[in-house]
Amino acid sequence: LKSPRGLSDKLSRHATALSMLLAVLGFMFGVVQYQKQQQENRDAANERSKKEQQAAKEQAEQERRSRDREFMKPLWEKQLQTYFLASEAAATIATSTDPATREKAKDIFWMLYHGPLVIVESPAVSGAMKAFGNGLNGDTNKSLKTLSLELASAFQESIIEGANLRLDEFRKGKFDYRK
Repeated sequence: LKSPRGLSDKLSRHATALSMLLAVLGFMFGVVQYQKQQQENRDAANERSKKEQQAAKEQAEQERRSRDREFMKPLWEKQLQTYFLASEAAATIATSTDPATREKAKDIFWMLYHGPLVIVESPAVSGAMKAFGNGLNGDTNKSLKTLSLELASAFQESIIEGANLRLDEFRKGKFDYRK
């Protein structure tokens, strides 16, 4: 017996094949979407990791700067104190008419020149201190008042330059008297 091949039989067979094809395509679409989502998740995790690493680096740098600032604070305070003391001694030498006061100021100046200022001075301060010392010894044509003002300006410049120095930068530009 032959089965009749009618329209409903053809539709039934094609509907089954079409259903299977749609199921396979749906499954494949789901797999592709899953893989795409997994890649997006990995990319997002990598981006978060990079941002976290950058944030950790920035935090470490901020902590280092803070430690440097805390370590340098007593040195800066001593630098300011020493600069003001040296400037006061130079100004007293340049302006005082009292010989005893001038001699005491000279002693202070030379003591600072040969000791404490070496620790904190910048190259500009070192040069200005040397110039003032030469003036005290009569080895220059400039007046002591002018040399005192130049020294004070060198102190001011050094203070401004040193305001944001990090610990590792402090030693740069310092003169090493051991050489």
